[in-house]
Amino acid sequence: MFKLNHILVLILATGSITACSWETDEESAWTVEVEHPQNSEDEGGGTNDDSDTNDDSGEGSDQNAAIVYQTSFEDGTVGDWIAQGSVGMATVQDAQDGVYALEASGRAENWNAPGVVLTEQLEVGKTYQFSAWVKLSGSDAANIKMTLKTSVEGQETTYNGVTEAVAASDSDWVEVKGTYTYTAEGTVTEAFLYVEGPEAGVDYLIDNFVVEQVQAASEEETQSDLYSANFDDGTVGDWSQQGGITIEAVENAKVGSHALSATGRTAGWNAPGVELVETLVVGNTYEFSFWLKLLDKEAAQVKASIKYSFGTANDQYGEVLPLTDASNADWVQLTGQYTVDAMGESEAPTGIFVYIESSDAEASYLIDDFTINPASPETD
Repeated sequence: MFKLNHILVLILATGSITACSWETDEESAWTVEVEHPQNSEDEGGGTNDDSDTNDDSGEGSDQNAAIVYQTSFEDGTVGDWIAQGSVGMATVQDAQDGVYALEASGRAENWNAPGVVLTEQLEVGKTYQFSAWVKLSGSDAANIKMTLKTSVEGQETTYNGVTEAVAASDSDWVEVKGTYTYTAEGTVTEAFLYVEGPEAGVDYLIDNFVVEQVQAASEEETQSDLYSANFDDGTVGDWSQQGGITIEAVENAKVGSHALSATGRTAGWNAPGVELVETLVVGNTYEFSFWLKLLDKEAAQVKASIKYSFGTANDQYGEVLPLTDASNADWVQLTGQYTVDAMGESEAPTGIFVYIESSDAEASYLIDDFTINPASPETD
């Protein structure tokens, strides 16, 4: 068969050299292979680092967003990602987009996770949007989220969830995404963002990780909660126990890094709660919301209750949110409205204690993302 092979060398205006070749024969159209110009400073075999990580002013992005870091692992390496604890990291050819994704495998503990140091990219007081695509490898279902670990000179390390947990599977890619305002007091020595969530031994993939600085919502656009508790500072905060139980902040959260754990209950009324006499006003209606998950029991019913204390009258009790079925398999949200009532007493209450209890006296459980807000006015 008669064939011709030709090579052209083109010297472009930029001074770079591009070579292209084609082959023709009597029976086929010609085929072209092009070798793209290489940056002489690249040591990664033709992959420009700027395609994976950016620290720019956001050219080409929305005017209210600027990419400060991104990676898609398309150079076939893990780049500047590092392991938190015992976890294997490697790139695999199973990507959400492109060719490569990062795989986290061989995790010995739940908190073992891949992550990246963003100390130089994040600025205190600025708001950022974190996003990535995730997929499980060899497991049917598990939750995945992102957490920011901040180390400040002379202070305890803090852990803050920057996204909510999303349900991931091994059949489809799913995006985990959230917006977070970066806060820290003092000299930050390290800001480490990691992708975590599944139980130890569960492997997962990460692709197209992006951090963008976004314009924070104006004060008029932002409604802060009247009261909220997410326990992400690693403490129980202003919560206390009713009866002989143990409460603590644990790294097993619905949102963020920590939730409140209530264990050692021996009676239905043994419960964690919070004093809100300085927050709630008698006669006003409020929207209550929180997430709950059982620890030991497969199933039990839970509810939110309220105790009014008075100077001279006996304590009075009410139901804030009715009994709801809960399990140890998934988080359940309890939400609803309640009007603060003086319970027929003529004197103002000296204490208003809201607590989360279970009809099962021995049930232990987790509580997370507890919020109270004024109820929206009804419209005709």
